[in-house]
Amino acid sequence: MVPLTFFPIVGGFYACLHIFGVLTGIWQLVADLVEEPTTLDVVFTVESIVSFIAHVFLIVGILKENVRHVKAFRVYFLVFVAQLSVLIVIAVLLIPNQQDYFWLEIALFNMVIFGLPIVFLINWILNGIVRYVEHETASRIDLESSCEKQILL
Repeated sequence: MVPLTFFPIVGGFYACLHIFGVLTGIWQLVADLVEEPTTLDVVFTVESIVSFIAHVFLIVGILKENVRHVKAFRVYFLVFVAQLSVLIVIAVLLIPNQQDYFWLEIALFNMVIFGLPIVFLINWILNGIVRYVEHETASRIDLESSCEKQILL
């Protein structure tokens, strides 16, 4: 069994790495928007900004031990995975020729083999963070109530 203190450390590390990756990606997207803006560049820029805000929300939830922030991030993460899955299905349905379809099959196979375990791993970490924050909040409430009882006596 993994100790509960493991989850906020790993979750914070994941969020910081993701924020760093998003910030570096936004610079390239903004440069593309300045040169020759396309609809796809605008969508990717908006998604990157939303992802940045969501991961900052996760870090704040971990640091402030606020379970609502962490659960809100988990909802964002699951919606993001569902959105990505729908986009993959749309891409498969719109493939014009067989050669492109072959490369897409290889990409989909790799995504299932490597992406699905990563999704499960991140969800496991988020569940651990929720358990950690709920445990810390319950401990703090118990400590406050025992201090109040001692003061009354």
